[in-house]
Order: sequence, then C-alpha cells, then structure tokens
Amino acid sequence: MAMRLSGLMSGMDTESIIQQLVEAKKTKVTKAVKAQKSLKYKQDAWKDLNKQIVNLYNGPYIADGNKIKFGNMATTMMMGPQPAMEVEQQFLQFMNTADTYEISDSKLTIKNADGQEIVFEQVAEIPQPVNE
Repeated sequence: MAMRLSGLMSGMDTESIIQQLVEAKKTKVTKAVKAQKSLKYKQDAWKDLNKQIVNLYNGPYIADGNKIKFGNMATTMMMGPQPAMEVEQQFLQFMNTADTYEISDSKLTIKNADGQEIVFEQVAEIPQPVNE
C-alpha cells in the first residue's frame, strides 16, 4: 500500500498540483480524441465521394460575359458501375452543348440552349491538420 504525505511537510498542496496535472493531461487526450474522430469523419466522406466518382475531367473553356463554351474534354479512362458511366457520358455530352453560366450564392449554374442545366455547389474546404 502506498503511503501519501500531503503537503504538510513541504508546505505545498501536492494533491491540488497532482489533480491539476491529471486534468491537463485529460484535456490534451480529449482534444486528441476529438481530432481523431473529426479526421475519421472526413476520411469516410472522401471514401464515399470516391465511390461516386469514376473518372476525372479537364478541358479548355472560353467565357465572355455570361456565355461559355468548352473545348474538347480530356478524361481518365477508368471503368465503373454502368449507371455511373452513363451519368459521365451525359455530363460530357452536356458540356459540349453548354451555352451560358451564372455564379451566385456559391453555386455555378451552367445551361445549354435547350434549357438543361447543371448546378455545382461550393463545398467547405477541408481544414489542414494542426500539429501540436
């Protein structure tokens, strides 16, 4: 059995000092656990997003006023589930017919002459990890 002497001999309140040190450690551990959970949620969100995206796209465009025209689009050539591949083909066909665009309320709306549109919403940036 351990024997404890309070601060009577030294005049220091050792129990209080120990309690403060334990609380400080608990706070640091709690912050680390919260940060770990936050990163796990973000990782899960990225995994879900990656399941929905089959290929990546890029290409030139010319914008003048609210008019927009896209050049030939380049894509990666990955194979995915048939429904996702069909959506990609529809997207590429739409981009070839894009006519106008509008940016408002953190949304980019691209329309073609037939009145069809695609709306892109800005998403919050993922914060960079904080090194402590």
